[in-house]
Amino acid sequence: MAVCKIFAVLVVVAGPCAWTTPQFSLPSSTTPVPILRYIDTQNTDGSYTYGFEGGDGTYKLETRFTDGRVKGKYGYYDPEGVLREATYGAEAGRGFEPEIQGVDLPPPTIVEEIQNEIPDTFQPKIENPQRFENFQAQSVYT
Repeated sequence: MAVCKIFAVLVVVAGPCAWTTPQFSLPSSTTPVPILRYIDTQNTDGSYTYGFEGGDGTYKLETRFTDGRVKGKYGYYDPEGVLREATYGAEAGRGFEPEIQGVDLPPPTIVEEIQNEIPDTFQPKIENPQRFENFQAQSVYT
């Protein structure tokens, strides 16, 4: 019975807030940008190409190849009206490699061989090997 009373009080107090329209609306900080063109192709072999071109001049295009390599490019206009473009690629052993106009980036870290932290064979360390020296398996069914 006490639960019903608490629920009734909550509905009376908080209910109108849930279904009334706000007295003011927050101004939108961005203007919606129309998408002029887009591509979205996904293949059964895992490769894909997707991208778009926005009405404000922004764009992106990315392709993943069947061998896992990824290549892409994007561009946008900065607040001064300058078109900024970047290209990138990623592949096994090299990682992500961006190239951005006007930005000096360090060279990629190239890994010659993938280092596996887990050993190929696991040899358990038996601390007391004589413990099982005279062990004889017994049948569970007698």
